[in-house]
Amino acid sequence: GRFAHVAKALVAGGAVVHALDLRGHGMSGGPRADGQFDWLVEDLRVIHERAYEGLPCFLYGHSMGGLLCIRYLQTYPRLPLAGLIATSPMLRLHSKKVLLGLAKPLFGEFLVGSNIDPCSLTSRSAEVDKVVNDRLTLPFMTVRFAHEMLSAADAAMDAAPDFAYPMIVLHGEDDVITDPTASVEFASLVPDGAAAAHILAKGKHELHNDDQFGQ
Repeated sequence: GRFAHVAKALVAGGAVVHALDLRGHGMSGGPRADGQFDWLVEDLRVIHERAYEGLPCFLYGHSMGGLLCIRYLQTYPRLPLAGLIATSPMLRLHSKKVLLGLAKPLFGEFLVGSNIDPCSLTSRSAEVDKVVNDRLTLPFMTVRFAHEMLSAADAAMDAAPDFAYPMIVLHGEDDVITDPTASVEFASLVPDGAAAAHILAKGKHELHNDDQFGQ
């Protein structure tokens, strides 16, 4: 629900917008923050096929959603798509990642905290309050899903030289959750200059909920 104003702005500009809560997140079904990342890729394929109306089509993904869009397009390199817009994509965590790989077989269903400080998401106190009070915001994930997400990020970076779509990436220089240097690195690896990365001064993780929105 904290993307509604983004959809309204796009609609005001003449776009047709489709949005979804990912499996296991928001108001969608499924075990909370668990499962395989490939399942999300296939879920995105379904909604893309249903939403495509013959118009120029762009995907927009934020944070883990940005990673998901990248992996979807790397999985399906010949889709009817005009391009990708990604904000703060989770290509690499800003802090040193926990070595979860060894724990996955034994503790896959165990929950780990996401350790995200709401104050690090945006400089707007009203938006921070929304995060704190949103009953659908998940402060945890399973060890299995954390491992899947980190593995997907590694795979996305490895396959960057084969990325086949135009792409623009926006990332805040003050993002302490996902690493802005990874966005620059990914864009530099995409062939033929088809990807561009822009680092926004003083931007935090949620650019769409901060002072950078609309710039």
